[in-house]
Amino acid sequence: MSIKKLSMFILIGVIVGCVQAVVIDDFEDGNMDEYTQTIVLDLGDDPGQIVFEASGGAVWAVIETYDGIEQGLCLRDDYSLDVGETLMIDTSGFVDGSQDIGLAVAATTAQTAGLRQDYISLYMRSSTSVYSRGFNGTSDFPLAGGSTGGLVVDALFIERIDTNTFQTGWISGSTVVVIAERTVSNTDIGTAIGFYSDMRDVGSIGGLDNLAIIAEATPPSIVSHPDDVTVNEMQTAIFETVFTSESTPSAAWYRVASPDDVWMDPAESGIDVQLTYDAVSEQYTSTLTMAGVTTSDGGQYYGQITNDTGAPHNSDAAGLTVYGLVAHWTFNQDRYSNSDYLEEVSGYDADVTGTPTFVTGADGTVGGAVQITETDGWAMAPVFDPVQQSGQMTVSFWANWSQAQGMEADLQADSSAGEQLIMANGLKADTQWQHVCTVYDGTTGKLYVDGVLRDEGTWPLPTDTEAAINIGISGDQTNVFNGAMDDLRLYNYAMTEFEVADLRYAFSGQRSCILEYGVVYDLSGASGQPDCVIDLYDLTAFATQWLSQYDMDDFLEVSGYWQSSGLYPDEN
Repeated sequence: MSIKKLSMFILIGVIVGCVQAVVIDDFEDGNMDEYTQTIVLDLGDDPGQIVFEASGGAVWAVIETYDGIEQGLCLRDDYSLDVGETLMIDTSGFVDGSQDIGLAVAATTAQTAGLRQDYISLYMRSSTSVYSRGFNGTSDFPLAGGSTGGLVVDALFIERIDTNTFQTGWISGSTVVVIAERTVSNTDIGTAIGFYSDMRDVGSIGGLDNLAIIAEATPPSIVSHPDDVTVNEMQTAIFETVFTSESTPSAAWYRVASPDDVWMDPAESGIDVQLTYDAVSEQYTSTLTMAGVTTSDGGQYYGQITNDTGAPHNSDAAGLTVYGLVAHWTFNQDRYSNSDYLEEVSGYDADVTGTPTFVTGADGTVGGAVQITETDGWAMAPVFDPVQQSGQMTVSFWANWSQAQGMEADLQADSSAGEQLIMANGLKADTQWQHVCTVYDGTTGKLYVDGVLRDEGTWPLPTDTEAAINIGISGDQTNVFNGAMDDLRLYNYAMTEFEVADLRYAFSGQRSCILEYGVVYDLSGASGQPDCVIDLYDLTAFATQWLSQYDMDDFLEVSGYWQSSGLYPDEN
């Protein structure tokens, strides 16, 4: 029987291409309890003698006593043949007998004995002859069909191509033959399905197997597409798409890439793909979970659903933005190789001009920074997108300007569109390292020096943020920074003032004067001027003024701050 089943399902594709099939009966259980048998023509004197039975894993029509021609229907109504569906039976192992056996569709299982009405039949007369007949009401459809031309019939089929129209035919190998198209008045024809036989002698005929209804497969229907996801580095990103499918689906996820999209393999660490079904909503959910993501995982992802259609059906692509470090050049001497400053995150190694000289870095590391001159040390990184679809960016680096001690210059950031951020006399040449950080949130730019906000203004980032990163030299390569640089970092998100201060502190151990109470209570210092530290100098200045300007509550409040410092992070 397994060979017959395989044979039939190979033939399915011959009729309707991408299909889904429901096997109604393989006749292995040996009973026909679901069927109603009716003799619709009896030309003998005795009651009808045709009996349809399941035997040997196939269906047969048997007559033991013959006294005249009999035609019978054997029908069930727990399945119906709808528009676009095909009723099929496998004829492999067909055994010749006396006259005809095959398929039938009718308006009801409750046929009237002795009355041929409202059914379509398709039957084999021998292994190499197939015919179609039937009745529209009680009007006879003309007989159609005949010899198969020597071809062995593998399957019979009745296909409902429209509400009122059926086609009947047979299959041999890859050959499909339609022998009749029947237009009916009663659209209930198809409500009952099963078998027809015309017996004209004692004996049995049949060997039909695997009664099935085959429908053109319906592709999945997306109910909801995945949403864009934004997470921080090392967090978990989750995408999901919800869909319906009339047949059992499978699901996969892909990352958009060139030249070919990348399959998200669930066998890889951190990747999990699940497919669940909700019986209440009759909807499937396909979920992609990515644990411990990094900025290199940023991109576009989509779900791909496949069912019995065989053709993949894709969701819309959704973006993954991972906030984190996109590029990092340490400028450490041991991270200089083959005329490149090695990049620590994504491999964007920067091509160095001349021969760099390495000096002690802002964090005290010997050989931890590079000295840049007009001829040596500046570099160019390859083209990439530091923003990575986030619409935000933070640039952080340390600078030590090589000019005569005491000189100052404006610290200025310029965009190609003309926007400027300026800190007047912000660049100091006194052998002092300065932390410079520019933050762009998509509409506004901010300039921080040593962790303190010094200027801000309108600064929209361009739509296309791919660019070559110049290190130590202007974009047009006309101005070179004369000094030392250390620890250049690019992030694809806009840092807060506290994150900027944390970044400075983590690298150098230097705290930033940004706490709000420092602004209020930083009244003095060792030089008699505010120094961003709340200490005894400030308490003394406050005590001197408090009788005329403050009350006791104010005094108690400042007393609580006076040795905690006004810096961030707090020493306590």
